[in-house]
Amino acid sequence: MLIKEILIERASPVVYHYTNVSSALKILQSNHFELSSVYGSIEQEHAPKGYPYFLSTTRTTQGGYHNIIGYSAVMFDLDGNFYNQKYKAKAVNYWGDRHNEYGRISEAEDRIFSKTPTIPIDGIVSMHVYSKPLNEKERQNWGSQLPAQVRKILIAAKIKGIKTYFYEDENAWRLQDKRKAIPITGERETLKGQEHTGKTYQSRSYIEPWLELIFKNKKEDLSERANKLRANMISSWNSASNDYDLANDLSGARKPGSGDREHAVKLIAIMKQNKWQNAIDVATALTKKWKDIAAIKS
Repeated sequence: MLIKEILIERASPVVYHYTNVSSALKILQSNHFELSSVYGSIEQEHAPKGYPYFLSTTRTTQGGYHNIIGYSAVMFDLDGNFYNQKYKAKAVNYWGDRHNEYGRISEAEDRIFSKTPTIPIDGIVSMHVYSKPLNEKERQNWGSQLPAQVRKILIAAKIKGIKTYFYEDENAWRLQDKRKAIPITGERETLKGQEHTGKTYQSRSYIEPWLELIFKNKKEDLSERANKLRANMISSWNSASNDYDLANDLSGARKPGSGDREHAVKLIAIMKQNKWQNAIDVATALTKKWKDIAAIKS
């Protein structure tokens, strides 16, 4: 077993959720955490039945996930007991302790499992925000985008009454050393600048063809990609054990920020409705559907 579970069916009284500034701003603006899905990953083996989504948290601010944080980072301190009352939780030592073999310490994770793809932010106790002071070259590369986003996070947190600490020192942020927290003021270079909005590009969806195969009943109505997938299904000799890379596609779409997440959430709802347990169940059901349709027309 690569995962060593700690048999505690509750989250710790205090847990931490680490994320980047873009995701943190979205969390504050939407008033909820977008959860990852268990499908397409080893998480599915450990999730409680009927709970296909989870929030990844840690029991320490100094775990393996927080070793390298780049130019900025946000840590939410959460009331584990608040989420224990409303959701399923489980403590795990994800992948075991890799410190000796890989040079990375244990992540010491708690999973908060949910039946829904989002959970409210009402359990936030405080927030710790780090932003690296940029030198001239870094400021030229980043422009004012990073400082503007950090400033928007701090403003959003203040409006919501969330106690927030701001750091320009990475170690102080990781240790949550409030003595080294910096007063939040627009006079600081790390908070100056305007956010620039540009064109957004829609990434290719790998889940959408599967939704087409579920909702449509004529191959003439299918997109080119969905029709190619349909053709592979009805001609494959091992269709009963082939998921046609759906597990990988679900894994890629499972995390918040994924461009395919919306389609994945729709597919997971359909899986629950039809009692499909995994990607193979989906592929098997759709193979039968489109083989039956082909047989009627032949």
